[in-house]
Amino acid sequence: GFVCLCPVTFYGDHCQYQSERITVHLKIQTLYYLEPSTVFRLMIYLLSQYHDIVSYEEIVYIHDIDTLQNYVIYLLYQRITNTSLWN
Repeated sequence: GFVCLCPVTFYGDHCQYQSERITVHLKIQTLYYLEPSTVFRLMIYLLSQYHDIVSYEEIVYIHDIDTLQNYVIYLLYQRITNTSLWN
């Protein structure tokens, strides 16, 4: 079958839709000693003004492995073309 490899700001079977994005850069630094086997699950949400989840990403952070890891997260949302929606 046909597979479209869309850039981050496009989506759909044929990259026919354009979206906006918020880019989040994240680095986790601990202030206190943690056991090497410590694991965190972080959920990052982009919410609408009505508190609906528009986009989300999950990070599973394993302290022993990801200590120097930098994360780049893209939260995508649909482009609004009707400006009256913002009024």
